[in-house]
Amino acid sequence: MRSRWMGSAALCKPLVAILALSLAGSAWACRGASSPEEEDVRFPQPRLVLLYATCTLNTSFLSPYNPEVGYTPRLAWLAGDGQVFTRHRTEAGMSGVSFASILTGGQAPLHGVFSHPRELFDSVEVISEAFVREGYEGFFWSGHGMASAELNYGQGIPPENVIPDILRGGDERFQEILTRVADDPDYRAFVFANFTITHSPYQNTHLETFCEAHPAECDFLEGMPDEWIREQYRLFQDSYRSFQFNFPETVAGLGWSDQEVDDFARLLEIVYRSNVYWLDRMFGRVVRFIDDAGLRDEALLVFTADHGESMYSPSDLFHWSHGSSLEAEVVDVPLIIRAPGQGVAPGRIEFVTRSADIYPTIAGLAGVEIRAQAALGPAVGVDLSGVMRGDEPAPALDAYSHTGIWPTKSLRRHAPDMKLFFEYFSEASIEQTWVALREGDVVLKYRRGLEGEWRFEAFDLAADPTEDQDIYDPANPLHRSMVERLRRYKVDLMNAYAEWQTRRGTDDDGLSEEDLRRLRSLGYIQ
Repeated sequence: MRSRWMGSAALCKPLVAILALSLAGSAWACRGASSPEEEDVRFPQPRLVLLYATCTLNTSFLSPYNPEVGYTPRLAWLAGDGQVFTRHRTEAGMSGVSFASILTGGQAPLHGVFSHPRELFDSVEVISEAFVREGYEGFFWSGHGMASAELNYGQGIPPENVIPDILRGGDERFQEILTRVADDPDYRAFVFANFTITHSPYQNTHLETFCEAHPAECDFLEGMPDEWIREQYRLFQDSYRSFQFNFPETVAGLGWSDQEVDDFARLLEIVYRSNVYWLDRMFGRVVRFIDDAGLRDEALLVFTADHGESMYSPSDLFHWSHGSSLEAEVVDVPLIIRAPGQGVAPGRIEFVTRSADIYPTIAGLAGVEIRAQAALGPAVGVDLSGVMRGDEPAPALDAYSHTGIWPTKSLRRHAPDMKLFFEYFSEASIEQTWVALREGDVVLKYRRGLEGEWRFEAFDLAADPTEDQDIYDPANPLHRSMVERLRRYKVDLMNAYAEWQTRRGTDDDGLSEEDLRRLRSLGYIQ
């Protein structure tokens, strides 16, 4: 039966009014009843479902989103064979939170993850559980420390099918899955893979290969001495938190001119591109092995990311980072879905979508019945499979995002160089969380200033994609409407956080040694 995830405010209005913030994770029925006549029998279930979710990936560095990019040809090819979601937005620039959103089909009021590393509760169903219940064998290439099987992000997947590594096309276990799917018509597999190779501090391992393959991308480096390149890169590696979260003071201490800042930023952007180039090669090999096994038409393939990255822009507060602010670079992320066997023709989805929509949409395309989640208004995703097949009109969806809650006491102790960050986020507090709402191409933000004051900002992404010009006007009817919705969203977040903290019995500064190890593994602390 084709699932109906009735999570939008319009479809769930009675329950939203009654339940408001019912956070027990119970299976409230918020989906339309289906009769046998309504069941969609046009498409067989895909026998291979791959949810490939990487970390820290900017859409502006990908050819499906930026036609000037020439170093991601495999993603360009996939985009031509599937559907590209052009206005896709994630919940937060924090991996644990955003991966939870992807896997649960809801935002923090539903899944309970406001910071990381945090364990997902068993009471919240994740996508792997739904597919395993449907008869798929589940696998998890668990390559991300903030959203790992140990933190319960692979619920329903047996321990022997958890591989603590990055999924690569030539992986022996993956080849075994492909062979079995190809040879046994009754066998179905669900594969989830998460990892990162583009996280700051960026690695220069692939820089030489990248520049040889795409010399035009590295023109800037031709006039630079090798020693300068090595020195600048080493400087970032040694002091990246100062550059990320205390940039003005750090640059002033170095005595750099504007030109020296620009040169430094250009070098780091090329290094980041070289990592994106390598990711494209890795992913392309995975797709090639699927297609070489003869499974193109029987596979549902999803490519997405948890969040993006703020690179360098003079108007940004923080650079080469994520999770602490809400730039479009950070929260607008890629989503490409290829599912020819499920009636998905190549094309582009131009309306706003959210990371919470991924789970219900994949389930809808695969005909997998899912447990209805608690009615939490904008905190619950929507099944877009009918839109993708051309059976339903495009919905008007609001995309809400928020900053993560950082373990401030631990950061002060282990990362004291984040001085500017501490001026904006003085404690691990839901009250200090910044929030944003995207409607179409208009983004409204509510954030704290250096003096402790809170203010609204508005940007038109169509005219100003780098968000340099604040156009907020309290007399603008659209802005007024968005202000009211954003205020309610933050109140909902605060109420939900209080409820979840009661259930967890700990605060977000209460970190174990294992938590600290995970934070160190991604360079958040020393």
